[in-house]
Amino acid sequence: WEQPLIEPCMLTVNPFAANKTARSVTQGNMAEDLKTGETEPMRSGMFDNVGNLLNQTLSNGFYKVGMFVGTRPLASLCTALLITISCGMGLIELVRVGEETRDDKLWVPDNSQAQDDKKFVEKYYGNEFRVAVFTSNTNKDTEEATGSKNILQPTVFDELYTTWKVMQNVSVEYNGTTLFLNDVCYKRNGMCSDLSILQLFNYNPANWSSTEKILAVVNQDTLYTKSNDKFDIDFILGG
Repeated sequence: WEQPLIEPCMLTVNPFAANKTARSVTQGNMAEDLKTGETEPMRSGMFDNVGNLLNQTLSNGFYKVGMFVGTRPLASLCTALLITISCGMGLIELVRVGEETRDDKLWVPDNSQAQDDKKFVEKYYGNEFRVAVFTSNTNKDTEEATGSKNILQPTVFDELYTTWKVMQNVSVEYNGTTLFLNDVCYKRNGMCSDLSILQLFNYNPANWSSTEKILAVVNQDTLYTKSNDKFDIDFILGG
């Protein structure tokens, strides 16, 4: 004798039925009510429909790609090679100009206000500048001659003035042009910006010929540089 073939089925019981027991048997996409014997298609939810659509779309897409590669291997190889070369065209520019490392070019939009401000500063104030600081103090000869370590003396100012003149006469050759300090210094109002105490005396030795003249200038309540900026005498003298 042969054992009859029994198809697997799922028995669903509705526990919320009040006066009757509703049982149904599901098989494939059909549902059969055991009480009435009627069958009807199973209803799918929205997420099931979306999932089925996505799965079907991906399956169809990969199927077409596989068929194209399998039936046209040479065309597939040429297409992949062409796409790779097209995506690598940017490497040619990278090799030509080098890697971009400037933060303002990497992270700041070209049409932003920050870029406009940066261009303005570079145009009128230069790209970068370095600050050179010279300090002066009294030497042994000055102390013996004056009997004091005070730097607000004509002899000290004369030494500063000599150093300043040497700096003004230093020159370099760049692209066939001779450049002096006045050509490359950072300027404000058309003049080199420096914080030398000598500018309070207009770089004229006659204006610091005595200690009294020096003290009369530095003891003023408000001091200004030759570019009409406030001069911080305490900062310059280390006070």
